[in-house]
Amino acid sequence: MKIKKILIISFGSIGRRHFKVIKKLRPEIQINLLRRKISDNKSEEEEFANKTFTSIKEAIKYGADAAIVASPAKFHLEHSLDILNANIPLFIEKPISDSLKNCLEFKKLVKKKNILILVGYVLRHSKIINEF
Repeated sequence: MKIKKILIISFGSIGRRHFKVIKKLRPEIQINLLRRKISDNKSEEEEFANKTFTSIKEAIKYGADAAIVASPAKFHLEHSLDILNANIPLFIEKPISDSLKNCLEFKKLVKKKNILILVGYVLRHSKIINEF
């Protein structure tokens, strides 16, 4: 599957970093953002987003070939479940959740949907951390 549209959920420092990397490596990809609110003072990166949404339902309806969940940890599962239910592959910034409450539901849905899911954790490649 060729990715043409990506949805980045949340646009803090991590969401911005993903945005910059995608724009640099794959400038042809349309990047849409999901934010809590749309600010009048848009960041430089946000000016280059194709579309900004404040509703996950509207963002999903607009379409995405993949999504990046970079929201605060307490929202990771909520956002991930919405994305999975829409059959969209996703990349979740660590941790998957800040609680085990809905992790079983998430695990069942992942198995049922059989959708690609990646969890970002850059320190897993750190020799020092792994030796520790």
